[in-house]
Amino acid sequence: DKISLARRGDVICFNHPPEALILMVPTLAQRNLCCIKRVVAVGGDEVRVRGGRLMINGVPQTEPWIVGPMSYTMAPVRVPERHYFVLGDNRDNSVDSHLWGCLPHKLVIGFPLCTYWPLHRLARANAFRRAPRASHQLNLKEVWMRMRAGSAEHSRSLKKA
Repeated sequence: DKISLARRGDVICFNHPPEALILMVPTLAQRNLCCIKRVVAVGGDEVRVRGGRLMINGVPQTEPWIVGPMSYTMAPVRVPERHYFVLGDNRDNSVDSHLWGCLPHKLVIGFPLCTYWPLHRLARANAFRRAPRASHQLNLKEVWMRMRAGSAEHSRSLKKA
């Protein structure tokens, strides 16, 4: 395997969408598309959406990262082994597993390196394993100063050459 199995709460990247999504949007087959979604369920879990809430194995989930409650319902789905049920954090405006089904592990290419937008959610790479935590948030001023320092150092090295 390219990466270890993801767990609930991880944010993952996958290189191209599953065949079901390509059937929904044929132009995606012609692109080298990298998608990013949050793993909400893993192999063996039962997923459903009822009353605007995500339910995993019958338990309503607390998800502080989502934009708002879902306006759709979804009948129970059992996630096959070595598959994931992935959803975008902006649930009502995300093309994800609730539309095209479970994602096979073989399509996963890794975990994101960072979040850079929106700026108030700028985060380091390790923030994407499990749910994001405040301790992984970067100070925007600190990031800006590091970028400026790196740029100045790069300019000095070019002048020396």
